[in-house]
Amino acid sequence: MKLLLITILLAGELPNPSTRESPSVVSALRTTGNMRMTVDSTQTPLRMPTDTGRMVWGREDFVRYDAQACDRAIQNERFNVRRTRVQDTVFRTLEHETLPPHVQQVARSCGDRFTAENTPDEQLWSALRLVLAGNRDGEIDAVVSRKMAAARSVSEKARTLLLTIETLMYATPERFHLAQRFLQRLDSLGSEAKLYQYNARLPLLAYWESRFVRDSIQAYAEGLLSRFHALEQSQQDEANLLVPYGGLLNASDLERDFLKQDSVIDRAMHDVGNWRLGAESRIVTGLSSLMSIRKRLYNKQTRPLDGGFWFNHGGTPQPSPGKMSLLVHVDHTYGESGVRLYTLIRQLHERYGDALVFTLITETRGYSVGTGPLEPADEAKHAASYFLDFLKLPVVVLVDEAPYRPLPDGRRRYLTSPVGEVFDGWQFFNAVLTDREGKIQWIGSFGSDRDEARVVALIDRLR
Repeated sequence: MKLLLITILLAGELPNPSTRESPSVVSALRTTGNMRMTVDSTQTPLRMPTDTGRMVWGREDFVRYDAQACDRAIQNERFNVRRTRVQDTVFRTLEHETLPPHVQQVARSCGDRFTAENTPDEQLWSALRLVLAGNRDGEIDAVVSRKMAAARSVSEKARTLLLTIETLMYATPERFHLAQRFLQRLDSLGSEAKLYQYNARLPLLAYWESRFVRDSIQAYAEGLLSRFHALEQSQQDEANLLVPYGGLLNASDLERDFLKQDSVIDRAMHDVGNWRLGAESRIVTGLSSLMSIRKRLYNKQTRPLDGGFWFNHGGTPQPSPGKMSLLVHVDHTYGESGVRLYTLIRQLHERYGDALVFTLITETRGYSVGTGPLEPADEAKHAASYFLDFLKLPVVVLVDEAPYRPLPDGRRRYLTSPVGEVFDGWQFFNAVLTDREGKIQWIGSFGSDRDEARVVALIDRLR
């Protein structure tokens, strides 16, 4: 009996016989020693909120949480969605996005009691995020007003408004129109707040990029560049210059106007050369290299990819004849880090069906997620099982066997794989779009919220 009690204490809280989890939740709990692990994540999460003050088996009590702790609890639940429901959860649908239901439940149970009136000054930013998570937008002004009342200088007021705009734009869903209203207040502070006014427009440009509204992207990007050149030298060193230039390049993707894109690169290199060195200079050089690759490979016929280990291709060579193909380079050793990419693939598959074939291309690295050293064939099977059986992605998988050079200490330095050689080692991009004839129509990045609408526009042009 003592041994049983000790085992229960190691495993977690004492179970309450009056409350039982549903069978689906119970099946999701596996006890290994003193560790509980989630093994079936397609149902409700294990931790459900309660504010009764009573400890409940499998639930989390928020009574003693302050605003910061509630804020962290919400972020943890959002992370758990990514970690445990990567197979079947769509995390963002731009015009209709909301927090997952159980995250909203945490926001209500833990965060609803925190307001502008009862939250300590040092926790007001957490309170603002709780207000947004709980969809209590009517309380936003009260929270921000308290922060503004504590700001004495123009710089402090500008910083408060900048952080407000960033919080609104990084919330789910984004509060674009509210952010614009606070931007007007920030602009009214005049020239002393120039750097803050510049930085506040960066997330607004990202908003238009994620929807690929080309006129708005162009206007915001050019406006940012005008503001950049109006900054003092010391302020320019702190301003992100790559975002507006990246926006201009992305806005011109549909035009196939390489002269225009070269002009953007030349302007970027001129500004970087005049105002800064280091990381941004290297990134602009990378953009220039990407443009060189695009010009060299555009409209080139791709030969069917061969070699390596193929899965789910049905004997059809890739790129698939008579269909558009999106070849996407991934690293299977990164595990769940590509969760947004996998969601984009599902959404595009739902939109285009079999008219668009996805081929995920990865290289052998001697191991896979959760394994020890593997031979290439076994590693390929493990990687393919992750994409096809666990994630259940509607894709063809190619695991390309990469050569390696042994190092004196026994490690391996992997070199570019044969398919990687075809695509310049996948430097500066991770996706290639081909038309029905197998000709390359686009090379770029694919995997973030900014990419979906742009890639959709590119595909629609080829249909």
